[in-house]
This record gives sequence, structure tokens and C-alpha cells, in this order.
Amino acid sequence: MLILRDLLERYQQIGPAPLFEVLSDYYLYDEKDYVDQLKTISHISPTDEQSIEQLAHTLTTVALESKQLPLINQVLSEYQLDQYEGVQLLALAEGLLRIKSPDTAYRFIQDKIVSGNWESHKHKSRHTRVNLATEGLTLLKHWLSSNSNRTPFNYWLTMGKNFLAQEALKLLINKLASIFIKGSTIESALAQPSDHLQHCCSFDMLGEAALTEKDADQYLNNYLNAIEGVAQHKSATGTGKADYPHSISIKLSALTPKFNWRHQSPSLETTFIKRVEQLIRTAHQHSVPITLDAEEADRLELTLTVFHHLFHMPGLKGWGQLGIAIQAYGFRAIPSILYLSELAKHHETRIPIRLVKGAYWDTEIHRAQELGLSGYPVFSQKPATDLNYQSCAKLLLEQQLQGWITPQFATHNAVAIASVFTLAEQLDPQHEHLFPIEFQRLHGMGETIYTALSGYKKQGKEYYCRSYCPVGPYQELLPYLIRRILENGANQSFLNALCKAGSRQNAPKPHEQASPHLSTPIPTTLDENKEETPTNTSGPTEQGQPTDQDSTPEQQNSHSPLSSETPEHDVISKHD
Repeated sequence: MLILRDLLERYQQIGPAPLFEVLSDYYLYDEKDYVDQLKTISHISPTDEQSIEQLAHTLTTVALESKQLPLINQVLSEYQLDQYEGVQLLALAEGLLRIKSPDTAYRFIQDKIVSGNWESHKHKSRHTRVNLATEGLTLLKHWLSSNSNRTPFNYWLTMGKNFLAQEALKLLINKLASIFIKGSTIESALAQPSDHLQHCCSFDMLGEAALTEKDADQYLNNYLNAIEGVAQHKSATGTGKADYPHSISIKLSALTPKFNWRHQSPSLETTFIKRVEQLIRTAHQHSVPITLDAEEADRLELTLTVFHHLFHMPGLKGWGQLGIAIQAYGFRAIPSILYLSELAKHHETRIPIRLVKGAYWDTEIHRAQELGLSGYPVFSQKPATDLNYQSCAKLLLEQQLQGWITPQFATHNAVAIASVFTLAEQLDPQHEHLFPIEFQRLHGMGETIYTALSGYKKQGKEYYCRSYCPVGPYQELLPYLIRRILENGANQSFLNALCKAGSRQNAPKPHEQASPHLSTPIPTTLDENKEETPTNTSGPTEQGQPTDQDSTPEQQNSHSPLSSETPEHDVISKHD
């Protein structure tokens, strides 16, 4: 197996098909070795480090001083997710909307509210709405914990409490939900006015993986309606024709209930592919850009296989609007970028790549532990993910200079934003090829950071911002809402850490914080009755290779699900 340094030096001589085969080698790569290699290949000069630190610190300071923090940020600034009360509120948001029985919902609310120490948060926030909410939670706790004699009057009083408690909390949760949704339909989303940060949108039709073929057909119709809606809006308003068109993000798992490595059935080869091809042809016809969203780690190679198939569809050569998202928390991010850049070069068509941190970390960790794998498909520590994001960003900018990649940097992190600007100015000091830079943020998040950044346009830091905008009814919201609250909590913790440390505190440096020591035990060490898997210290060529007993999903899948034959450009020989 090629180590990272050799891969970066030789990828142009390797070609797309062999590069794809390398991906499986990096599925459960040794994290210690990978972090050491990243630190070597992603060296940043002291001058550039100082520039990154200064810009990141300025952005963070301006963001923290903002008096217009979104409601979700105001709430999470007081009820952080490392506190008991913050976890209880998250549990309420996760569970209450799914409980149909009023009696069960009442007991669920009682359990979560009565156990919280809401009194300790009274008058602690600088935001009036948060303080009022704390007063309400304190009153609700007292209300729900009071015991009354079982008389007819008290029975009806309890029933009234039950109704008011449920309706009040549901109202609060729906208020939080409305922050993250652009509209219930694509028409209502397009009708919403854009803010000063939002140059264009990437619309995501809410919904998780399809469970039935009927679900898949419904999601297909939703995507087709979205494409038609964006095209009609562009035609009617004359917007989005130039550099910043609206786009559509699609999840391949929403178009078939069998989008995983276990299924290689005819339905995946025919029905599913026909659905995806129909979407891409419709988007191409209306000039609406499409991005394939990233999903779980064991779907990465399958997603790339589908992308390869779509990329070579007749009539799409030179289009340059079929993109894909890559998650930096996985070991295969850099190899995936190298593969896509060579694919674009060989087909002479640009590929937009959206670089994200990753949205399924908990799922990946828990799944690896349940299966007893010899490692994790993602970094176990956040600073390592930050370092890998920085390395991927530099690689994307270098590939953009070669003319085959269009990078899109999705982040709300001040250090990541500052790193992208600094690296771009280093590679393109005259701002002739890499500017303006496309950043992306989630609708309802990142306003304060990008508001702070908007002041730097006058200093030559040209950029534009695309908002990732969910569209759909509230009943489809729950999984998305929880991921956004968790992500908001993480970003807010970053801001609060700097705020509490004082204005002189330096912004965190991924290169220094990323440790070669694992912060999470590998899955095979969690079972005390199981012998510990021996660690290979001879070199990276054999590290992270699972045994036959715990072989990974990617290695068990030995053939392409799309074709029984493997032509020269088919890269299967065996992703949020």
C-alpha cells in the first residue's frame, strides 16, 4: 500500500482506476501514522501560521461581540451540550416530536424537566430571550414536580398542565426547527428573500434514506420538482445565470432502499440507476448544478462508483456542474480528491468538490465498535480532522490551479476560513485563478462568522457564500435538526472557549493540537474477553488491514454493483 507522501507524489502516473483501488487500503488506516504523515506533508510556514491566527482571531472576536446572535446560538451559549441541562434539552428536541401518546409525552417531559437544575442558569445569559426561557423552565419544573391530592379539580388541573407543557415545548422546538429550514416547498424556499451573506443556495430536500421503493419514488419526484422549480425561478427572475447559480444536493440513499455494500441486486443496477440518470439529465437540460451528498463511510466507494457512471453519461462532457461532497474526518478524503482530480483530467471536465468536516461521526464510531473492527474509518480526535481539512483544502486549491477541480469550502470554523484564504493567497498572490473563493454554510448557522468576514472583501479577500438550505415539511426535520443542534453545540463551544480565555488567547492550531495518541480506544480493545489485536509497527503498508473475521464492508464487496463487466475506466474491482 502506498503511504500518503508517495501517493501525493505519484498519483498523476497512477491513473484513475488504480487510484480508486487504493481507497480500500485507507478505510481503516492507522490513525497514529496518518496524523504523523499529515504533520509532515501539511507544513505551514511561521509567516502563514501568523496570518491564519490573526485573521481567525479577528473573525472570532467580531463574531463574539455580535449583538445579533441567532436564537439557537443564544440558547446553546447558556445550555451547552457538555452540561446536563443542555443534554436534557437535546433529548426533549429529539424525542418529543415523535411521541404520539399525550400521557407518554407528559411523563417524558416530566422526567427531563424535573431532573434539571434550571435555577442555576437564572439571569446568567446576556440574552433576554434565554433568560425568559430559563424562568419558564424553572416554573415548569416546579409545576411538574408538585404533588396534589387526587380530587376531580386536581385531576383536571393536571390535565391542563399536561397540555400546556406539551404545547409550550413543541412551540419552542418548532421555533428552533424553523431556523434551519428554508421553506416547506421549493417554491416557498425560493420566495424567501436572501440575506446579505447568501449569494446563492444549495437546496436539500429533507428526508433520510429510503426504506421502500415507494419512498424512493417520492424522493425522486421531490428532487425533480426542485430542479424544475430552480429552473423556473431562474427563468422568471433572471437570477443565477452567471457565476452563482442555485444548485440541488441529492442523497443517493434516498433513491433506493438498497444503497449499501450488501446489495448487488438487479434493482440497484436498473431501477436505481435509471432514477439517478433521470435526475442528472433533467438537471443538465435546465443547467441546474447537482452535488452528490456525502453519507456514511461504507457508502463512499459505492457513491464514487455511481458518480463515475454519471460522469461518463453521453452528453455531459464539459458540463462541469456535477459535483460531490468529500468528508475530511475520513482517512480516504485525500485519496478521493486525487482520484476525482485524475478522473476530471482524463475526461476533460471540471468536478466541483464540496469539502465538509463530516456529519456522521457518532454513527461511524459506534458502528465500528459494534462490529469489533480493527480501527475506525474516521479520526477519533477533532484536531486531527481539522488538520486533515486544512490539508485537503490546500490540495483542492492546488488542483484548481491545474484547471480540473472547483473547490467549495463548507465550514463555520474561523481557523478553517482563515487557512483557506492564507493558502489561496500563497498559491495565487495576484488573485487571478483561485478567487473568488466559494464558501458554504448551513442555513441558520454561521451568520456571525461570515458577517465578520464580509468586512474583508474591501481588503481583496474576494469570496461568495452558498447556503445549504433544507426544504421540506416539519415531520421530515427530526434527524436533520438533531445533527444541526449537535454541530451548533460544537461550534459554540469553540467560540465560548476563546471568549472565556480572553481576547489574547490564540486561535487553536490543528497542526499543534492533533495528537498521534488516540483519544478513543480501538474497537477490538473494548471486549475484555477478546485478545487484543496486535499492532503492526513495521510500517504503514500493513497497518489497518482487518482480518477475514472482521473484514470491512468495502473489502467484502468485490464487484461493481453497476456492471458485470469492468471496462478500463470502471474503477471498482472488488460516502455525509
